[in-house]
Amino acid sequence: MKRRNKMSHHLMRMSYEPKNEAVFSGKCRQTIRKGRDYAVGDTLEIYESDGNTPNLATRSVKAKVVEVMPIAITSHGIGTLMWTSRLMDHIAKKDGIDPPTGIELKRVLESFYGAFPPEGVEAQIVRWEPLKEDEQ
Repeated sequence: MKRRNKMSHHLMRMSYEPKNEAVFSGKCRQTIRKGRDYAVGDTLEIYESDGNTPNLATRSVKAKVVEVMPIAITSHGIGTLMWTSRLMDHIAKKDGIDPPTGIELKRVLESFYGAFPPEGVEAQIVRWEPLKEDEQ
């Protein structure tokens, strides 16, 4: 994978309703995204909208990416972790999944991206910290 020299800014829509309150209160600082678009140091504007006007944010928070883990999501799990493992339940909890289980995490991810093939698709676990006032 080619390394970027320049930091990027991303608009990141939160559309999983059970997670939104935790994201905007600062309790949840993780998301799983298909593709390999994020890098440590990138900035985010995390927002939600009412769905009727997707370009109008009802609330938002600015953040900086502090950790990115490349993963492969398969029909069986993430990497070598099965959806039913206790560690997968931990990942689901950090991701704001309700209930916080690997099985529910799979259901939520498939609701956004469709079924995952056995060979997997590239994705990332992205973690962030809110920007301080002087960083915004």
